[in-house]
Amino acid sequence: DTGTALRTCQDIVDVRSGEMRACEADLHTAVLDGRVLLREARQLAALKGAAETQFVEDEDSPFMMWETTIRAKGVGDPDATVAIQRILDSADLSDYPDHVYTKSRPPVGSVVKVDFGKVAGQELWFQGTVLSYTGQHNQKAKM
Repeated sequence: DTGTALRTCQDIVDVRSGEMRACEADLHTAVLDGRVLLREARQLAALKGAAETQFVEDEDSPFMMWETTIRAKGVGDPDATVAIQRILDSADLSDYPDHVYTKSRPPVGSVVKVDFGKVAGQELWFQGTVLSYTGQHNQKAKM
């Protein structure tokens, strides 16, 4: 049936379009995170003295080299290059206060509260002290 085939194709297009929008939002967030990390690195460099830091200049950072390459050479696909460059142009640090920084970890010894949602209409929170981090990227907290 032609109508069923068209609906199926449109469903696939809708799913893929949603995935692309989610991917673009994730990239926007990652670009903001990278720019904030660079800003924090510059602030740290100023506190420690430029001679004591490895990446003092922005153009020496892997993030800035990636951004420069994207702007100069693209990503190998014209449409994707335009989309990524548009994301780079729109990712302004003035947007950052509305963005939740996703790459920070509380220091070992910190007391944190974790929201486990609601059970029977009652909020369920866990409070504990961060004892250590494990995993290849120190992504697992032991509390």
